[in-house]
Amino acid sequence: MRSTSPRGVTLVETILYVGLLALLVSAFVALLSQLTIIQARTSTGGRLAENAAMALHFATASLPSAQSVDVSSSTLGTATSVLHYTNAAGTSVILDTVIVPITFSGVTQNVRRLRYQAGGVTSYLTDAEVNVVTWQVDDVRTTANNLSGLNITLELEILNEEATGYRQGTVHHRTTISLTPLTTEL
Repeated sequence: MRSTSPRGVTLVETILYVGLLALLVSAFVALLSQLTIIQARTSTGGRLAENAAMALHFATASLPSAQSVDVSSSTLGTATSVLHYTNAAGTSVILDTVIVPITFSGVTQNVRRLRYQAGGVTSYLTDAEVNVVTWQVDDVRTTANNLSGLNITLELEILNEEATGYRQGTVHHRTTISLTPLTTEL
């Protein structure tokens, strides 16, 4: 009588298992690669949207109750403005863009940043790695030519790690702020 002993794995079965494992590992690596790309795009877009939201919030939080407003736009056709207003507390506030050299990955690049000046304190409303493409403020007037609000356009792009410029990430915001009828022009 022959006893049945457990049979071992043959060479053909081993090669099949290794081949299947290689296919599964390569599919998993491809999936992880795609997830990394999607995450990078999402984080770039989220970072730009967060910068734009914070900049617009700071820029516009006290505008509806401003005592006086002055808007200066470039006469050279560039999309950059200077917004000067006096807030409800009587503090002079200036919002403009300035070009700042930033060293990023060992390379110095010029970045246009949104600057906020109030009460002798200067701060930037955008990250150092975010370039302000457009900061445009236009006045909104009634039919009687009275100032009734401001149209604000803000476009940002994120700085690339290479010296070649900017990544594909941009965000464009446009909003209108209503002013009180008591707001005067500087």
